[in-house]
Amino acid sequence: MSKVWITGDTHGELEIYDRFTEKYFPQLGSLDMNEREENYVIILGDAGILFGDTNDDILAFLDEMPFITLWIDGNHDDHALIEELDRTKKFGNTVGKVSDSVFHLMRGKHYHIHDLDIFTFGGAKSIDKHLRLENVDWWEAEVPSHEEYEEGLETLELLLANTELNKLYVLSHSCPTDIKSRLVTYDLGIIDPTEYYLTDFYNRILDRDIEYHHFFGHFHEDEEIDDIFTSVYEEFIELI
Repeated sequence: MSKVWITGDTHGELEIYDRFTEKYFPQLGSLDMNEREENYVIILGDAGILFGDTNDDILAFLDEMPFITLWIDGNHDDHALIEELDRTKKFGNTVGKVSDSVFHLMRGKHYHIHDLDIFTFGGAKSIDKHLRLENVDWWEAEVPSHEEYEEGLETLELLLANTELNKLYVLSHSCPTDIKSRLVTYDLGIIDPTEYYLTDFYNRILDRDIEYHHFFGHFHEDEEIDDIFTSVYEEFIELI
């Protein structure tokens, strides 16, 4: 039976090898390698799949998994390598192909995965930028551009205009500003445009009479904020 799960930041070799075990993902042992094309795990940013010099080892590890790995970008991903990925069509839209078993879900896109309508918007601003080196372990493109926001807005408006749309999942790395304030009690004075873009998307979705849920990573918390927003870190949440 086809399945889709989501999980939070895996940070490459720091966490991905441990995360993709039955310790965190108890359903893993019941999955059949022969059915891997029907099962998907989506990482909500900071996957660390393309980062540093461990890419080949991580990709070899993921290629042995009984599912296809999908991921949106976060602020701790190599955006130069993401930009270089070959583009192909999958799930009704453009994706970045990392390998035959790993694909990047791009910003501001609508994907139809099995029976799910999913809107993706990766990226966030690093609070540890001052500890990193530009184009080595920090990239300016971590924050979505205004053009990417406008593309996402256009995609979302077309999606919401579909009268047959019954439920929408939004998957992002960061979250709207007021949702962040429920998770983070300190103020570092960092302005992240990503949060404002996501706030605008949220307000536009609320104007429509559809079922809606928004999952995000970034904050290293597994917490259901309310009926709409869920912060995801180590858990695997089954969408279908």
